Amino acid sequence: MNLSVGADFNILNVIICISIYYMEIILTMLMYKNEHDW
Repeated sequence: MNLSVGADFNILNVIICISIYYMEIILTMLMYKNEHDW
């Protein structure tokens, strides 16, 4: 078993989770802006 491949996979997993988290925040902010006509 190659540990470096596992570490890269874990980092990739974290990046994907963070990206999804930020995308939800951005989408929520855009929807909020559209509702309030900023």
